Amino acid sequence: TYISYNTLFVAPHSRAKASLKLGSDVAVEHSCFIDYSGGVVIEDHVWISEGVFIGTHGHRIRTKRLKKEQEIGFTPLVIGEDAWLGAGSIVLDRVERIGRGAVVGAGSVVTKNVEDWAIVVGNPARVIGYRE
Repeated sequence: TYISYNTLFVAPHSRAKASLKLGSDVAVEHSCFIDYSGGVVIEDHVWISEGVFIGTHGHRIRTKRLKKEQEIGFTPLVIGEDAWLGAGSIVLDRVERIGRGAVVGAGSVVTKNVEDWAIVVGNPARVIGYRE
């Protein structure tokens, strides 16, 4: 497993379920931000390219109260074996799984689960094909 410079693993809203598990032969390139406050499992052979942002918590803004008084939601995330997150991609809270062998295109914004072997691109990320 390889973790490059300027990469942060953080739990900005620490809680009992905040956890991080890295598989073997994982590559995390430089300048990534990985929030594991909701729990993150990165399975074997995953490649996370430079500048990726992963969030596992979100502020549920529903009322006119101050932001700091709003509910915070947490979502555990699993990134499946052999998945690849392209440079500058963003995985937002409420995403529970990036499937096995999935590819997230550079600069894409993932707002929902990604199926095994799917190739997704765009904002929001959408399926454009599948690995064969």
